Amino acid sequence: MKPNKPIYLGSWQYADTIREQLAGPIGQGQVIWDNNDYFEGFFHLSYAHINGSCYAAEGKFIFADKSYIEKAWLVTFTDMNTFELTGVYRVHRPEGIESIALFRLGKRYSVELFLADKPYAIEYYADEQMQRLEVAAYELNEDDPNCISVSITLQDGRRIVQKGGKYSLNNYDERVYDPDTHVTLFEANGDSIDHWGTCLRNLQPYDNYVTIHCKETQQKKEQHWEQGTLKEDGEWTRDALNAWSGKLPNPLGEGEMHAIVWKDGQISYNYGDWEYEGEVQDNRPNGHGVLKGYILYEGQHYEGEFMGGKAHGTGLFINEKANIRLEGEWIDGVYQEPNVATEPIILHAQHGRKHWSVSSDGEWKYEESDIEAKLGRLDFRGFSTYEVARIESDKITITDYGKSHELLKGGKLHLYEEIEGREWSDGCVYDGDEYSLDLTWEA
Repeated sequence: MKPNKPIYLGSWQYADTIREQLAGPIGQGQVIWDNNDYFEGFFHLSYAHINGSCYAAEGKFIFADKSYIEKAWLVTFTDMNTFELTGVYRVHRPEGIESIALFRLGKRYSVELFLADKPYAIEYYADEQMQRLEVAAYELNEDDPNCISVSITLQDGRRIVQKGGKYSLNNYDERVYDPDTHVTLFEANGDSIDHWGTCLRNLQPYDNYVTIHCKETQQKKEQHWEQGTLKEDGEWTRDALNAWSGKLPNPLGEGEMHAIVWKDGQISYNYGDWEYEGEVQDNRPNGHGVLKGYILYEGQHYEGEFMGGKAHGTGLFINEKANIRLEGEWIDGVYQEPNVATEPIILHAQHGRKHWSVSSDGEWKYEESDIEAKLGRLDFRGFSTYEVARIESDKITITDYGKSHELLKGGKLHLYEEIEGREWSDGCVYDGDEYSLDLTWEA
């Protein structure tokens, strides 16, 4: 069988500068395959990735049978032989029936939904037709011009969700493109399999990595398959897919945090910042429990009573790194400080910022304000990880990644941070910001 080799017609970038060290197809161009598939569009070249699929093209894809995709995405490389159609697209067909198909590595995979008077679906694996599937219902979302998602419910109760298109990989540079796909197969009982579109054959794990989700146990595991043979079967771990998720009160302060609640009484706050184990009522801590901090809050924990999602009653809070110990009465998530100030504490703040780059060093710009000392994060740019952890009548304790800073009554506290900005393709930083904060507590 003849290999389906592509021919690229268009511009090529040979630039090799500090910020652009990649050569590749760029600008308007065409790709013609020897099976008469044809693509015409704009080729994006990004300097963000030295290896991997760092290029992409967007344009019209016309198949040899004259069916076409109005806006498709190709993954491209510098070898002049790799131009792969990837994503989930509406295929316009000469016979008038349109379809929603998933492509990866330039071939049809997973399920193609045919939008006939009586919709039906066909499963493909590397362009090979596997089986016809009877469709009970479907939902289609094309609101995002760069990405299509479709949910197909089969007559046997199984449901297949496919989505794909262009996904940006870098928040700093909008020229970074990476076409991709994602598929989930839901069984009738709620169990599911996550994969990238190329991993199932006859709707069963066949090749590459998949994630198995069990609805009943709320657990998941990874599996590695090679051509229908299970090579690696991972361990079951806690799974957020079938757990309750939403906003819950901050257990140790004001405001709300995103939370995931499992039916065994464990709650994860802010995607792992805090973990709770204990008594639960109405999907929130209620009764006795333990709250442990991780990531930014490593070494912090509270054990005691909760009510309605907040620390309430007798409890003990320890911050090991900052050497803070709060034991006693808590009300609505707030420790009842025995050495409490009788009046609001007003602090004078001088906040400064300077931007620098490899070619220039900016000037400091300062702003001054008066703020009331309150528990929680400092509301100053550059100091988002700093928290007021304790307020006493003669001392305020501020923590940052476990480090403790003290501001005494009648004193002054100086804080400084430098935050690096963007990088060249070789990993070297070429700009950044410096921040200064002086807090004064007049006696």
